[in-house]
Amino acid sequence: MAKFTVKSGGRGRPLTIDSDKLLTQLQLAYRPAMRNLAQIRKGSSGVRDAALLGTQTSVPEWWQTTLTLAEQAQSGALSYEAAKYVRENIRAIQRLASRQERSRAQALSDILYKDYLRDLEYQMRGANKESRKWYEATKAKIQKLSKRERQEYFTSRAYESPKAFGRNRYEKIRAWAKKNTGKATMSYSEAYAYLLYRRAADGLENSNDQIAVFGG
Repeated sequence: MAKFTVKSGGRGRPLTIDSDKLLTQLQLAYRPAMRNLAQIRKGSSGVRDAALLGTQTSVPEWWQTTLTLAEQAQSGALSYEAAKYVRENIRAIQRLASRQERSRAQALSDILYKDYLRDLEYQMRGANKESRKWYEATKAKIQKLSKRERQEYFTSRAYESPKAFGRNRYEKIRAWAKKNTGKATMSYSEAYAYLLYRRAADGLENSNDQIAVFGG
């Protein structure tokens, strides 16, 4: 079955899937997309996760999942969410393969953004009021960025992964956060939540005090 329609089960518009076309699009985009992805990996001072950016010899996990689902679509066995996922990711791969710098500069924006939000929301679970305030402020800052600005942020020195909390430097982070917020007391988790906000708000390139504390 090459072509079929998947209903959302709600108010969403049905999606028409042509599995042969999807696989052809993936095949045509493979070489240029991998070449341009290698350039993004090489130039990234932020995100370096192979699951998101792949390696010299392997595609990212989201790309491999997209291929697997596109192959499954040959039998028509695809849910609405899976079909939507495939469509969105193939568009990202095609942008990666584009000769236009503008398309490549925002190709991974949505993928990196969704991954960042998942990690940020995980940190927010069980966070106290003060930490949650900074997490929410960070989320608001990222949401206001354009697609291109988001990709630039996630691959820049300014980027800090929400998952990085716990990888030492606790006391330096807390001392820096207390100094910049004027708070006499601050927990490690509150200080890290503030760090995430500052990274998103002004980045290392505009924060010499952050460079002094965290290197770069």
